[in-house]
Amino acid sequence: MFWKTENFESSIRKELEEIFNLPHVSSAENVSGNDLGLQVAVVSYRGGEFLDFTMPSAHLPIFWRPKIEVHSRLYFLKDYKTFKTFKVVERYSWSDFTRRTLTINGLLLRYKPLYNNKDIESLLVKACFELVGKMKSSL
Repeated sequence: MFWKTENFESSIRKELEEIFNLPHVSSAENVSGNDLGLQVAVVSYRGGEFLDFTMPSAHLPIFWRPKIEVHSRLYFLKDYKTFKTFKVVERYSWSDFTRRTLTINGLLLRYKPLYNNKDIESLLVKACFELVGKMKSSL
């Protein structure tokens, strides 16, 4: 099988910069006691895969769905003390995973990865929107 690899890390970093297009904290002037800063981190991510491990007596399917975990921290700019923290984990649904796996590429040819940068970016966008919603509702 021919396997093309994807560079998820650079894709995630670029997408995060586009999603949270905010000025850097160092540019803040006249900081008051209620001003908040935001830190966002992608704690973990993985692409998806499906393999069929064959043993003499049985087939053992091994699979994992694409996943991304994003954490954020709101903190006071004056003293850097944490105001609140948030966590979101976004995964491909089982139906989407199954649909992608049961293609010619997923089952036989494997001329490209099952999941690519666009898939991970899509999960990241969903996770970040959920994260922003959580932060917004907590304020």
